[in-house]
Amino acid sequence: MATGGWGRSSVPLTLILLLGCGCVPDTVQVKTTPYFTPDQVGTVALVPFDVLTTPQGASYPPRSITPPDVGPFAIRRSFEITPSRSPTRLGSGLVTIPPGAAEKITEMVYAKLLARTGIQTISLSKTAQSVTNMESTGREMQANEMARWLGKSLSADAALFGLVRVYRERAGSEIAATPAAVGFEMQLVRAVDGAVLWVGNYYEEQKPLTEDLRGFLERRGKFVTAEELAQSGVNRLMQRFPLGLVRAPGAGT
Repeated sequence: MATGGWGRSSVPLTLILLLGCGCVPDTVQVKTTPYFTPDQVGTVALVPFDVLTTPQGASYPPRSITPPDVGPFAIRRSFEITPSRSPTRLGSGLVTIPPGAAEKITEMVYAKLLARTGIQTISLSKTAQSVTNMESTGREMQANEMARWLGKSLSADAALFGLVRVYRERAGSEIAATPAAVGFEMQLVRAVDGAVLWVGNYYEEQKPLTEDLRGFLERRGKFVTAEELAQSGVNRLMQRFPLGLVRAPGAGT
């Protein structure tokens, strides 16, 4: 019996799909501490995201706490500093996070928090002002100390901290480019004692169709900007945020 043309091409197509979807590491990973229950936190203060002032991947800034033991290591490793003779290579440590990147991601996360029911999110401007007041004292606080500060000054049950580690813009067009790369981390810290309740991170360098068919098609077959990649990361990471529920479309505020 003769076999139709579609049947002959289905096997290589299946192999292409498997190869395109099976080799890309997870871009999002989270960890919740075993002693955390959501009813402990009713009010959250989102601290404006921080950025690395040292070369990307080198260290945490003074405000942050010890890096969590979660994260897609294969992706993180690709952004670590390695010796390089090229001044434009990401691994050289000469690529900096552009101005405004942290503010953009902060606003994205804030919008997601406001869209949740079951928790109260303190005004971002109030939180930013409280942080400014604390920093004006000249004292550098770790995240657990700052969470306690916000608990007292704003009656927050927990503070959500963010750190942008990678923000590299696409170089080229939608159809031919050096792809964008974005990496950021979040930590939820309890105000009463400074305990870390939840950590999550997102690291992604967009892959071409030949390496990530599914991901490329999800982005409508084009290379996206760093801002679009960041929004994708926020969407994915906040889907796994442990507080509140996503408000249904059309529901009242």
